[in-house]
Amino acid sequence: MKKLRGNIQYLPPPTHINVNHRAKAICVLFMMVISVFVFVLLSGSGIVPGASPACEIRVEAFMDAINRTLTTEGSFIDRDGNALTTGAGPGRPAMLVYPEAFGFLLGYNSTRFARYGLRHRLDWYLNHLLDDYYIGSTVQLTLSTALQLKAYELIGDTAGSVIIMENASGKLLALASRATIPFNPNLLDDNMATYNAYEGFFLPNGWTERTPPGSTFKLITAAAALEHGFSEEELRFYDMGSINIPGGSVINNFNNNRFGQITMERALMFSVNTYFANLALELGTTRLDTTMHQFMLNSTIELDFATITSAFDWGNGSLFYLAQTGFGQGRTQMTPLHLAMVTQSIANDGTMMTPYVIQEITTGNGTVVRSGSPTVLTETISPYTAQALQAMMVQAAHSYGLTYAQFGTVGAKTGTAELGTGYNQVYLVVFTDNHTIVMSRNYTTGTSSQLIQPMMALLTFMSR
Repeated sequence: MKKLRGNIQYLPPPTHINVNHRAKAICVLFMMVISVFVFVLLSGSGIVPGASPACEIRVEAFMDAINRTLTTEGSFIDRDGNALTTGAGPGRPAMLVYPEAFGFLLGYNSTRFARYGLRHRLDWYLNHLLDDYYIGSTVQLTLSTALQLKAYELIGDTAGSVIIMENASGKLLALASRATIPFNPNLLDDNMATYNAYEGFFLPNGWTERTPPGSTFKLITAAAALEHGFSEEELRFYDMGSINIPGGSVINNFNNNRFGQITMERALMFSVNTYFANLALELGTTRLDTTMHQFMLNSTIELDFATITSAFDWGNGSLFYLAQTGFGQGRTQMTPLHLAMVTQSIANDGTMMTPYVIQEITTGNGTVVRSGSPTVLTETISPYTAQALQAMMVQAAHSYGLTYAQFGTVGAKTGTAELGTGYNQVYLVVFTDNHTIVMSRNYTTGTSSQLIQPMMALLTFMSR
């Protein structure tokens, strides 16, 4: 206490808390609790953007599932407007008109097993870009139904593929593939367990499965020697049926055949392993590697229907692997579609076109929202080298019985790749004036000669 003015004492006012302030504090605290609760509730529901990504994904999936119950899947048609799928009504997957011949390309759209093939890649157009009646867009492909059905028929009862592509444009006319057993997306629920029992069943053998290219690769080795200016004398080789590789390895010809003095043209015609093993050694890794990259090996190639890759390496500089690479064994792996692109670029004077299968996509009101057109992918080799290889392939085709009198201009090369399991991967690549065709069969005990008769049948069909 303070004493002021005589005996009068003044006491300080008593300490107290304003009731209104206390009420306000309680209200603020209460509102904070409510706000936190509401935020947690809303963020957990996915309503607050970015608050809970995992929840947003669940909400989006839920809304997508509801949308699909109301939607009729869009249709596929071929280049002539013929139906390849037919809508089955809201919430039900479309049905394939030719399920086995088009199965691996078009794939499936399933509530149980999600989506695969073009129906996966084009899902937004088929099930989300809708008209006023909740019907998806129409996808027109570049394929010919007649050619696709014939190609599938000629694959036979084994795994394999047939690819038909226009030389000048890269447009695909057929892309047929068969696994160990037929694939029918219309019966997916009944047969999925059977399909899954086969390892690699859903690797479409016509475009994404990589295997050694066998003797078809000799075209690339030959191109490398021509591109790097080997003289006519340097392109001659005396074949004794085998070649010793520094380090102790030996490479033999098929059936140990001996050809004596031989040119590149005859070496391609008779597919002489020793010739191309020696040519690879003469080229060395740097020059052969350069040409392989020109043909886009070791590249990832994005197409409108698939992503394809290839691979090779030199085995730590081993001369044996270099020699093996020269004739298509070694550590090189390519897809049948990539072999079609190599062949097409040779037929097209060195210009590799991008393969494409989507002609156009149209909404219900007739608006074209996407279309395909010819696109140059890369320049692989000079026109001079391409034309030299064309002439050699024509001579090889004649030796196989693919004559001008029957089929007009035809160039060809066979290839048998040993898989090391007692089975082979076999190829026959062909070009005509307008088309490139690749046939392959997987895991066969035969050789590429088994493809010549089916190829004749296909060329005859195409010439009608």
